[in-house]
Amino acid sequence: MIVRARPRYLEVAELDNLPPDLPRGSGFDNELYFNKARAALKFYIEQLNLFTNRKNRVATQAFNCEVVGDAVIEAGSTLVLMDVKLEDASISLEELKKTPELDVLILTHYQGLPNIEYHDIVDYCRSNNIVIIDDICLTEGSCIGTTLVGSLSDVALKSFAFDKPVTCLNGGSLTLNTECEFNEYLKEKYRLIQVESKRHELASIRALGYKLKYTNINIYYSGANATDVLVLLSYLKVPEVIIRMMSQWNFFVRVSNSLISRFRSKEIKIIRLGKHKKNLIGIQNDKKGSIEKPINKDSIKKWILDVSPKCTFFQEYECSVHWNRFSLIDESGELVEFLKSKDIEAGNHNWPKTLDEHLHGNNCVEIFGELENSKHLAKYIVNIPTWIDLEEYVKY
Repeated sequence: MIVRARPRYLEVAELDNLPPDLPRGSGFDNELYFNKARAALKFYIEQLNLFTNRKNRVATQAFNCEVVGDAVIEAGSTLVLMDVKLEDASISLEELKKTPELDVLILTHYQGLPNIEYHDIVDYCRSNNIVIIDDICLTEGSCIGTTLVGSLSDVALKSFAFDKPVTCLNGGSLTLNTECEFNEYLKEKYRLIQVESKRHELASIRALGYKLKYTNINIYYSGANATDVLVLLSYLKVPEVIIRMMSQWNFFVRVSNSLISRFRSKEIKIIRLGKHKKNLIGIQNDKKGSIEKPINKDSIKKWILDVSPKCTFFQEYECSVHWNRFSLIDESGELVEFLKSKDIEAGNHNWPKTLDEHLHGNNCVEIFGELENSKHLAKYIVNIPTWIDLEEYVKY
């Protein structure tokens, strides 16, 4: 089985004998690390509201991860939803100009593909005093020309979940791109946040090792996708032989997930990431610089069109795409069925519902337009794994 997404720069052997203190690795002095990307986003918006002493209006696209909407609303802001372009699954400058009285824009770049109007959108926001948050949770490393996506905004939001190229199982960060009074205020508030306990941190790293072992090409246990269950078992120091056995029992995993979801608070908790996870991210970043290369888009498109000639590809404008998934639109459903027959996970595993559906009836949400493109993508977008070269697996 080839799973839909895996880290690109980490091997399980690197976790088998985890030292008490990992080498520092690379990193940034202006990067603030959190337990989840949603926690990082909530923290930023919450502190911006306090700093400006107002309820800021935050715009983002409706085709989006549901936790983005949750984070903005929990932070005490009004969420303004916009439609996307079918060319790049991101907002358009034209629609942005029609959306009134915005304080913050969360600019989402989807599955390694930068917004093709990136420079123009940044210029417009700068001219209109709109804070820009580059959501690069699905796009870190891509460029438009020589411009790295995430480098032009006020702050860049990253995720280090298991399905990202760089991972610590659960985590996220804010990269502060500017020097300003608010960012100094933000750093002071960040230092006051509770740090993840060492026991939970090491349990998460052990769980990460199990996921790497049990979701590879040769061994695939569907129960290993239950991240919260693996972390809990690791926290309780359950022997690996039992965890491996439980990972093969779908019924046990479903019941465990259900119980954990029932008793877990739905509120987004803001916690600082522990030092071991930060160092683990640094190790992968060091490795990434030496082995990373853009996705071979032409090669992927060729075999996709052989399988499903009606597929539609996103527009690319002087882009180099770095990610562990490749996205396209397939209204026929042929591609997903073909890849399924080859034991390759593909489909819309991220955002099957638009944010207006997820937050239906919420008084803190404003909607501009019919969101037709967003709903179209939620229905027909297909993500295929590119953390491994698929060509030899799709020959038929």
